[in-house]
Parts: sequence; structure tokens; C-alpha cells
Amino acid sequence: MKTAEKFDYGSVPDQAEKLRVLAATINQGKKKITQAGIVTGAAFLSAKEGLAHGVFIKWCDAETDYSTRSVELYMNLAALFNRRRESDGEDLLLLPLSAALELGSPSVPESVVTEILARAHRGERLTVEFVKEFVRGKKASGEPALDRSPQMAKIIVEALNAQEASWLLDHLGLKRRAKDRLFMKSLRSQLFEKQRQNEARSKQLPLRALPAA
Repeated sequence: MKTAEKFDYGSVPDQAEKLRVLAATINQGKKKITQAGIVTGAAFLSAKEGLAHGVFIKWCDAETDYSTRSVELYMNLAALFNRRRESDGEDLLLLPLSAALELGSPSVPESVVTEILARAHRGERLTVEFVKEFVRGKKASGEPALDRSPQMAKIIVEALNAQEASWLLDHLGLKRRAKDRLFMKSLRSQLFEKQRQNEARSKQLPLRALPAA
């Protein structure tokens, strides 16, 4: 499994400039295709809201050329972009559409998505085959997801002012105790509610926040 190799333009000096321009045109087109996939998925998500499952499927069959499986893939891609729009969501545009759709699957761990998008952000040219093999390899190995607890704790602490940090420490205490579980349950519940509100807002305006290709 490897990423695409760099082309040796020195081997075709008389065609090098032309080929570089064409490569840029093609890669810009790739971004637009992946962006269109996100827009399509967002439109499906917006249409699905408020409709019974059967009604939504009938609408898709009657009004679009997409199979039920394809509709699901595009909605998953839009949901992935919505989840990561504040961090690395725009890096999805650096991937071919098929690779981005692969990452959108709910079965792909967030740590795998993070690694693939980080590679794309660094400028690695990732083929569809590479992404699929990478995802399959991680699943087959049973490799545990990266534990980001220290980073998450740091984000929470740095968001607090001195008084709020003191209150939180007083609430949790210096040693693990029974209320830790209740605190985590409450934190998780509020995070889910915040995510639900963010997704609801993105569905209301599914196209506005998409990055330019």
C-alpha cells in the first residue's frame, strides 16, 4: 500500500510546463467533484428531515437517479463534513470523491479519518485504492482508536477561566469518585445536544458553509 508517486517532469522537458498546467486543472476539477458530492449529500439530508423513511426513499427514486445505497453514501459524506467543518473538513476536498465517500462510512473510526485528512493536508496525493486499503487494514488489524483524552481534557481546561477551573476541580475532587461517572454522562449528553443543534443549523442552510473548491 502506497501513495501515488511523484512524476519526473525532467523526463519530458519539452512538455513539462503544459503537463503541470493540465495537472492543476485536473486536480481543481477533482476538488469541485468532491465538493459537489458534499452539496448533494447535504441536499439529501435536508430533504430527509421531517419525512418518514419510506416517503424519503420514494422521493429519491422518483426525483433523482441515485440508488438507495448511493443516497446513504452521500448523506454520510455530508455528515462527515458537518462534523469536521471547524477542524479539517475542508481537507476532504483534497481527496477524490470515491475516497471521501469511503471515509464517510460510520464504521470508519474518527482516528482513521483524522490520519487520512492529515496526510492529504500535508500534500500527499492519496489514491482511492490507498484510502480503501488503509481503511480495510485498520479494521482488519483491530487497531484501537487513538486515545485523545489528554488533548480533550486540555481543550476543556483551557476554555475555562480561573474561577470556573476552580469550581470544576472542587466538583471533581483530587481522586476518582462516584460523581465522575455522572459528570461524564452529563458532559456526553450536552455534547450530543450541541452536535444535534449544529447539525440542525447546517441542514437549514446546507450549501452556505461549504468551502470554495
